[in-house]
Amino acid sequence: MGIDGNLRLVDEKQNTVCSTSVTTSLNNLEAVLLDTGNFILRDHISGGIFWESFDYPCDTFLPEMMIGLNTKTGERRFLDSWKSANDPSSGTFVIGVTAELPPQVFLWNGSNPYWRSGQ
Repeated sequence: MGIDGNLRLVDEKQNTVCSTSVTTSLNNLEAVLLDTGNFILRDHISGGIFWESFDYPCDTFLPEMMIGLNTKTGERRFLDSWKSANDPSSGTFVIGVTAELPPQVFLWNGSNPYWRSGQ
């Protein structure tokens, strides 16, 4: 945990690889792995959640996780494939829900539609 309240993943040289990018002046935050698999950063006094891993899905979909479009923020949440069985970096396949009404589930191969659920 940084002094600014952000949880950071650092490499062997202490360079930040990933950060929660939370904006808060609180210094009573804690990182907790919930039984659901959601890893959260919360205020241990009020219980308020400042960051949660379920907002950033990658290659695994768990119960209570959501994909699609957040209509309040406009943020899209998709699942990405692995590049290969031995390389967990992002692959070419992405699955998500479209913003149109009625929404549809789409699987893209790069920027090309590969499969869709229909309405």
